[in-house]
Amino acid sequence: MLRYLAGRIVQALVVLLLLSAATYVLLGLMPGDPIDLMVGADPRITSQDIARLKALQGLDRPLWERYLHWLGAALHGDLGYSRLYTQPVLDIVADRMPRTLVLIGLALAVALAVALPAATVAARNPGGIVDRGVNLLCFAGISVPPFWLALILIIVFAVVLGWLPAGGTVGAEGGGLLDRAAHLVLPVATLAAASVAAYTRHLRAALIEALGEDYVRTARAKGLSERVVTMRHALRNALLPVVTLLGLDLGSLVSGALVTETMFAQPGMGKTIYDAVMGNDYNLALVGLLVAAAATLLGNLAADLAYARLDPRIVYRAEPGA
Repeated sequence: MLRYLAGRIVQALVVLLLLSAATYVLLGLMPGDPIDLMVGADPRITSQDIARLKALQGLDRPLWERYLHWLGAALHGDLGYSRLYTQPVLDIVADRMPRTLVLIGLALAVALAVALPAATVAARNPGGIVDRGVNLLCFAGISVPPFWLALILIIVFAVVLGWLPAGGTVGAEGGGLLDRAAHLVLPVATLAAASVAAYTRHLRAALIEALGEDYVRTARAKGLSERVVTMRHALRNALLPVVTLLGLDLGSLVSGALVTETMFAQPGMGKTIYDAVMGNDYNLALVGLLVAAAATLLGNLAADLAYARLDPRIVYRAEPGA
């Protein structure tokens, strides 16, 4: 197992290296650069000033040379400086990433807490009234755009009822733990809606298939209750596709929470990556995208390890020659 983990870590580092090179090149090929934006904002700037600023920023050098310089600095812990926020990139990521992780973690916890019982109840009686109702809600959850759901939640719970804040992270007076939790309710509900629908549909289908297997019929023949058969035998194998979705969602939600963070004024990584790309903030955009990629790779590795935990027949070994 240790050799397998070491091999996966090496593969992840290679992927991040290649991805950093590709992303750096693509960002460098975008029209305009930070100095061009400064020129547009200050018509009094001269061509000599432009040349001096580009030389200072290293923008007069070839793209590959700039990338190697950035990579060398990154390996020493220097991820560059953000032009938009006038702060070191590492400080921005350290401030925004925990906010996104809290939002994603709560959304995934809520999604699983709703999806597991809903899928289990629906799978026990496929085609019944409960199953049809669960399927209908799942299709609605997948079909509803996140921005529209966010607007509806804001109108209903913040404007009409006044129960919850419409956005932000804390109230006007700073607030405590309860105030911060209240500001997370609507964003978490919006972000969890699509995940609930996806997890419920996949888990329901896997449970229906598992409940028809021979080992389940054997468990029933031994006199075990239906609840024990479902929870201890069928559910464990049916969780495999949900684990796959969780591994993929971890990375996609880091950058994909853009809509939710924008609608509810949550200063997280999704909004930060979008602002960096649109503002030609090369260093921040590159690091933000690499963080999202690293989260995806970490999620895939965690999913693979969870497979072995859920199914003892799965054993991971290092590839020959690794």
